[in-house]
Amino acid sequence: MLLNVNSDPSETFKLVNEICGKPFSWLKRIKTNNFGSSKYLLNSINKNKFNIDIENYNNTVGVNFDLREKGIVFFFRYNNNEFVEACIYPKITIQSNDNVFVIQTDKNLYKFGVLNTQNHLKFVKNFFKYKNTK
Repeated sequence: MLLNVNSDPSETFKLVNEICGKPFSWLKRIKTNNFGSSKYLLNSINKNKFNIDIENYNNTVGVNFDLREKGIVFFFRYNNNEFVEACIYPKITIQSNDNVFVIQTDKNLYKFGVLNTQNHLKFVKNFFKYKNTK
């Protein structure tokens, strides 16, 4: 679910925590070796209710993913607005090839540019570890 954080941040973070679970503490991140992902570039979003047009946007949009107990969360900025995508693991599909990383959530399709291949592979392994346990 794609949400605009600027409209009501406290309600948005509460909803994200209900959907995907709370962020891990540093101690739990160390124990589970879950530190999220390295930086990706957002290349496109298909079908979104906020009319975000990344292809015709002049600035680059960076994204980091956070793996949580029930799903994946990522934030990005577009035209001075902050957005968050939160989706549970059963509703996520991913594809990765030729430095392109594609995530399809329950309502949106995202294409990302991979900046660090080694860290990307580690992140994908961690993603499937969490997805397969849920």
